[in-house]
Amino acid sequence: MGSSIYKYMASEHAARMLAEGTIRLGTLHTYRNEEELGPEVGDKDEGTVDLKKSGFTVVDTAGPRSIPAFFRDGLSVDPGSRLQIIARDGIGRRFEDPDCWIYCTSKHFDRDQMISMGYDTCIVSRSLTLSRSSSPCRGRSRQRFGPFGAQQSAYTAIVP
Repeated sequence: MGSSIYKYMASEHAARMLAEGTIRLGTLHTYRNEEELGPEVGDKDEGTVDLKKSGFTVVDTAGPRSIPAFFRDGLSVDPGSRLQIIARDGIGRRFEDPDCWIYCTSKHFDRDQMISMGYDTCIVSRSLTLSRSSSPCRGRSRQRFGPFGAQQSAYTAIVP
């Protein structure tokens, strides 16, 4: 199978994309807003990962091998000082990606998922190349980019 991607959206946005070549980009942090976007589109943990070492854990800066690698980078102890952590149920750390522009798509078409997200159209792209590089977000949380000069034949609209 080819390298198609699927973009669910409202039919009026699909028409604009096909006619004018414009797309809507959101920020990673904007997509964390489940209240505004709903749980089908929003994800409060978008761009985050939680790492954990389960079970009884002893961390002692006097013995660096006892410190899990994911925890070591965020640990700072003054020279000559010592830190000991005894964790009965394990230790963990959350990592967050920096805010950036993203274009959400799916690798597979799922009509039921599209409808549950509140959309009525899917654009299938067989060759999508964006001409602008992604950069950290500053200012507005939503932006429209375009036109990108994509060939009309690279897209197909699916309407239920």
